[in-house]
Amino acid sequence: MVEGHTVRIGCGSAYADDDLELAMDMLERGDIDYLAMDSLAERTLGLAQLRRRLDPSSGFDERLPEIAERVLPLALDRGVKVIGNMGAANPEGAGEFVAKAMHLHHPGVRIAVIRGDDVLQFLKDEDPTIEETGGRASALDGEIVSANAYLGCESIVSALADGAQIVIGGRIADPSLFVGPLAYEFGWSVTDWPAMGRATCIAHLLECGVYVTGGNYADPPFTPDFSLDSPSFPLASVRPDGSARIEKLSATGGLMSSMTCKLQLGYEIHDPRAYLTPDVSADFSNVGLVEEGGGVIVSGATGNERPPRLKVLVGVRQGYIGEGQVSFAGPGALERAQLARATVRRKVDRLLDNGDISEVRYDLLGLDSIHGAATPSTAPSPYELHLRVAARASDAKVAAKVALAVEHLQLFGPAGTSGHRRLVRPVLAMYTTFVDRSRVSEAVQMLET
Repeated sequence: MVEGHTVRIGCGSAYADDDLELAMDMLERGDIDYLAMDSLAERTLGLAQLRRRLDPSSGFDERLPEIAERVLPLALDRGVKVIGNMGAANPEGAGEFVAKAMHLHHPGVRIAVIRGDDVLQFLKDEDPTIEETGGRASALDGEIVSANAYLGCESIVSALADGAQIVIGGRIADPSLFVGPLAYEFGWSVTDWPAMGRATCIAHLLECGVYVTGGNYADPPFTPDFSLDSPSFPLASVRPDGSARIEKLSATGGLMSSMTCKLQLGYEIHDPRAYLTPDVSADFSNVGLVEEGGGVIVSGATGNERPPRLKVLVGVRQGYIGEGQVSFAGPGALERAQLARATVRRKVDRLLDNGDISEVRYDLLGLDSIHGAATPSTAPSPYELHLRVAARASDAKVAAKVALAVEHLQLFGPAGTSGHRRLVRPVLAMYTTFVDRSRVSEAVQMLET
């Protein structure tokens, strides 16, 4: 830590399947001090738990071999510290994997593994109330496969203070991946609520990756014309007072503007005066955004005391989805697609009547699958349509029958079917509960290559 200095922190991933080429570009050209990598969405951790059941050595980010082979060596060569929740359901296994990968070419690297987010035992012992249902966890329909609390920045600060160059956790909250290094570098107390609020504002602008650099923003003809080729993750130059300049890499597509930042600031926060994270109740209501030289200066955030409880995501396995799809094109496409839908409906509805499936959808993509009955009846007859039939079943074999019923249309259905596809996939439903902070035991394990 150097008093009065500026910290440059970049985004390296915003979800489990994000493009690692953008992380490499950030390391090569961003001149950053830290790279924060988010690998988890709401369902990702439950799916990782399912993978770990099949193979106890797995359960971490499936990109970890590539991260260890390409991203981490480049970061170490550039003196960039990496913080991520790529440990998913198996932080210890992820730490060991990275340690082995770094051993030959980067000896002496300190890797911190943060544990404690797995609170499945708490769920079993306390049987807490589920927010979405109002009932107890034990009353949920299906098998509970995961329960993970959102951890904050404290263990990250501790790990960096102990010399960690790579920090790996499980369900560390997305903004906390950025708040941790900022708190460490500037010596901010994790109970300095205004400082935590300012750090969280910066983190929220960075955590969703390309969303703040033009992703999901283009809406021609209502938005400015810009290229969507060669996107850039965002980065921030952060000052000791908690103000920052948000920017993207040069010679990249996308757009960095006050409007892209405004849209991201409002994303998933519910109340801008009280954005609840494990670190703070952040207040964005007086944030100012000023465009300057291709970047955006952000300031004015503050914060209040953090919530007394941590949010817990509960993953519940609830059967299977059986899905079949088929396409129609050319004259009479609508009539043939409607005939196909009626044909499949007669077969699949029998499974519904028997209780073998619990729900089913028959969608004509390109006609009424989004707005349903609200679709204008005066819309012109489409030239091509895609029939999708999907049903939920407790048994994978029953789900497969639904998918197969659609495939059979290529033999006994209207003329001109094409593009057949079918699949069966498990259903992982996510629910929410809360746990008192005192019930969560975080720990940092330090590994050295």
